[in-house]
Amino acid sequence: MTTTNPQTGTNSANRDGSFASQAHQTAGVTATAQPFKNGCYATEVIDGTPERFDAIEIQGVREEIDLIDPAKSCCEVDNQNPQFFSVYLHEVEGGVACVADLATHELAVAYAEQLAGRYDWAIYDYHLTH
Repeated sequence: MTTTNPQTGTNSANRDGSFASQAHQTAGVTATAQPFKNGCYATEVIDGTPERFDAIEIQGVREEIDLIDPAKSCCEVDNQNPQFFSVYLHEVEGGVACVADLATHELAVAYAEQLAGRYDWAIYDYHLTH
């Protein structure tokens, strides 16, 4: 298991370009305040075929609420000022699959390390530590 902090600027969107979404307060727009719910779902994504994946990525994420329709939102990678952290499995054939949305970087690292230990995958941590 290897943990690295690669250069920024990678694209860790799901194949359809989306990211997992949870409601948060953003600048100028307030979504309904709800406690963040940590979600881990690697078992469902791996689905008995871990050979489809070869690495793990950790990214900071920020949810942006649509100014026209506050019921809609878009999540974007934001490693400088994240609202939460997502853990992705890197697919051998390209792309990533999100397997966790976690409230803190520490929780994301711990979950990534658990998966890396089980499957012998490298961890690429894109969060910029201050």
